[in-house]
Amino acid sequence: MSGCTGILDDRKREAAEKIRGIIAKYGKESVRVDYATESARIKSLLEDLSDASLQASLDLFPDAQALIAALTEAENSFKALNTEYTQAKAAEKDKDAAYKIKKELLELINKQVLPYLSVMATAQPDIYGTFANQIEVELTRANASVSRAKAAETEAEREA
Repeated sequence: MSGCTGILDDRKREAAEKIRGIIAKYGKESVRVDYATESARIKSLLEDLSDASLQASLDLFPDAQALIAALTEAENSFKALNTEYTQAKAAEKDKDAAYKIKKELLELINKQVLPYLSVMATAQPDIYGTFANQIEVELTRANASVSRAKAAETEAEREA
């Protein structure tokens, strides 16, 4: 809009100055700030440019509405991609947290629960023997399932 302020037509020059004042309020530094601040400034700029009192001024410049629409579309695309990125990062953190919990749980089972069951099954087989045997069968089954899955994954990697 800077180039338009030198227009000889008074109506267009005044309209350009009005639009330029709004754009200047947000400044060029808006693109040198963090994403959240930049998005907030763009949103505010678009709100100011959509004010009904400014529409007559914008209508004097044929490309103004197309530029505003392009900025709106670019901002909406950015927001969608940023949301997708943020969700992916959150899912990654959740995955890391789940892995950590799994690791802690396995350590607890292997270092405390199973040794305890083994001792109790030996000390009081009539009370703990059947339960300890059932746990052993389930763990053997689960371990075999994990082993088969790892073997299939390794085989698939070799074939790839």
